[in-house]
Amino acid sequence: MTLQPTPLTRALVRRFENHMADHFEALMRATLAGVPGNPEGYAFYRDPEGGEAAIRATCSTNGHAGWTRCIYNLTQQPADKVRAAIAFFRQHNCPVKARIVPDGFSPAQADVLTELGLRHIGFHAVMWAPLAELPSPSLAGAPALPAGTEIRPARTAEEVEAHIDLQLRPYKVPVAEVDSLRPLRRPWWALPSLRFYTAYVDGAPAAQAILYAADGIGLLASASTLPEYRGRGLQTALIRHRIAEARALGCEFIIGAADFESSSRTNQMACGLHMAYTAAWWTERAAGL
Repeated sequence: MTLQPTPLTRALVRRFENHMADHFEALMRATLAGVPGNPEGYAFYRDPEGGEAAIRATCSTNGHAGWTRCIYNLTQQPADKVRAAIAFFRQHNCPVKARIVPDGFSPAQADVLTELGLRHIGFHAVMWAPLAELPSPSLAGAPALPAGTEIRPARTAEEVEAHIDLQLRPYKVPVAEVDSLRPLRRPWWALPSLRFYTAYVDGAPAAQAILYAADGIGLLASASTLPEYRGRGLQTALIRHRIAEARALGCEFIIGAADFESSSRTNQMACGLHMAYTAAWWTERAAGL
């Protein structure tokens, strides 16, 4: 019997967007629970009247923490609610960044964002696959790991520190800054929805990846590889590993996100994910600050 492909609906788009927002908010709240004083200036916003479709946003006063800064669920919202979300960012002196997805965005809403000093600057690809429609490794023949490679969960104190290194060092974050961020990231390991994996090459930590699994969705979250180990198939192996873990955890969907033309998107496609939709990034013009 051939399975009929699962159609992508607006309801699924909203579900995926909220899942990604949940992931980032969970990281920030874990840091707040584990580190006194809110050193990163984290702030949260949610329209109290919106329910599951509520506009929600997070931001940080640390200008380098771009991953914390986003407004979700702006589409199909009236102008007054859009203005309130933008005002939240300005109250915290944070540049505005919003995601616009295929969920009923209108010319009138574009006019409101333009009036508020925002403009469209790029796209973000969201990938997906219903896990029931992906062949299991036992049927497809699980590809062998690259020679000398092993994937293990990061659990011990030493493994946690190595994983944090791998989250940051591939992006050329200075050593002193990596050390300053360690206390902010260690509390993430207290979250039961997160799984942290490290790929080792000949015993040396070489690449990392995170899975956020909750509410039936597995999110291929952060992933990075040290420059000297790139081009060896480590991220493809880590994606396949996380797909297997999401399946074992009972997830219905696996999703990921990447720049539209990037090796990350290519790797996800090689593992059976395909394009769900693109999110348009709208950010604040300098003159609007």
